Amino acid sequence: SLAWFLESGIMPALDGSLGVYENIHSFKGTISRDIRPDCNAHSALMFHLYGEYIKDEKYKGISQNIMGYLFQNGFQDEDETSETFGFWKWFNFPGDKPDQIFTDDNAWVALILLYLYRQTGLEEYKKRGLWTAKALLETQNRFGLRPEVLIGKEVKDKGRAYYRNSEASSMNPHFESIAHAALLQAHLVSGEESYLLTAKKGTLYLLEHLKSHTYMYSKTSGYSRFLLGLAQVYRLTGDAAVKDGLMHVLDYLKEKQHEKGAVSEADNPDPDRYGSEDTGVFTADGDEIADQLYTNNFLAMNLWESWMALKEENVYQFHEQVTDFLANIQIKSSRNEFNGGWMRSFHLGSGEYFGNNGDTGWGPYCIESGWTNGILTAGLLMKLLDTSLLD
Repeated sequence: SLAWFLESGIMPALDGSLGVYENIHSFKGTISRDIRPDCNAHSALMFHLYGEYIKDEKYKGISQNIMGYLFQNGFQDEDETSETFGFWKWFNFPGDKPDQIFTDDNAWVALILLYLYRQTGLEEYKKRGLWTAKALLETQNRFGLRPEVLIGKEVKDKGRAYYRNSEASSMNPHFESIAHAALLQAHLVSGEESYLLTAKKGTLYLLEHLKSHTYMYSKTSGYSRFLLGLAQVYRLTGDAAVKDGLMHVLDYLKEKQHEKGAVSEADNPDPDRYGSEDTGVFTADGDEIADQLYTNNFLAMNLWESWMALKEENVYQFHEQVTDFLANIQIKSSRNEFNGGWMRSFHLGSGEYFGNNGDTGWGPYCIESGWTNGILTAGLLMKLLDTSLLD
């Protein structure tokens, strides 16, 4: 994985000072040169953990340079008079304010900044991470939930209070759970109970309304994300209902596990979206597709967080099986763009990368810098370091 980051061309400067590009494109096989804060934060987390694992400050320096690039190039709204203060742009478009403010993308940056602050003591990480966490908290509704995306002009016109007083939310753990995990980091850094209480309230509301959940690609991908918030809220609160919910989600994912170790894509919410930009890489249950952009990649981290919360042997074994699968399908290639990476869609029946190519943005052969290689490798490193994002 490190070879992929350093040799594929995904990093325009190998010291991280020019950030990390988004992906190797699924259809073109070329580098997509967008710079996204979430992908950069995922990559920075991975480099920090790798430096910690091999005891080499050089890689921690790369991590800091990646984040520094975001700080120096206007990705975060730093205007304290702005309603979008603290939020991040989706990618490096020319405007000076965030426009499409995706909950998961912003939450990932906040979570990683605050985690890295707790590991490094860098005050810039604390300051910027809490800016985002406060912006998330102030746009959560009374149930502890939020829309999947805020539109910059609407936030400017209506103000943050509008979202606090709204009952609208995505009801999608893809978005909601990572926001809760980010709020937990803010609680650990600031000591403010409001972050912890909001994360717990939102998690419980999701558990109390399981039949109202929505999913982007599959229920398996949504539940793979749900694990992170559930495991961490349970670990910090010991709430019995949250533990029951965590066990329910683990049981569902285990039911969808293939004999090769991966969790297969299942329960497609909208198979007719073929050809739309955002869709799954499978059509129907039984297609035997493992998704490394939205499901198994996150399980490398989130099953580990579940093990750290529960300390139950069956959860540890589940994590072992998924990560063994991931190790077995890592690409070996003479082409640096592919070598050491994981493509999105692996067909478990034939044992090769293949899947529904109806997603025109992130199709079956995409290798995402942060969301796949970065998060997946960070999950492997957390196990090697025997640590948690809460430690």
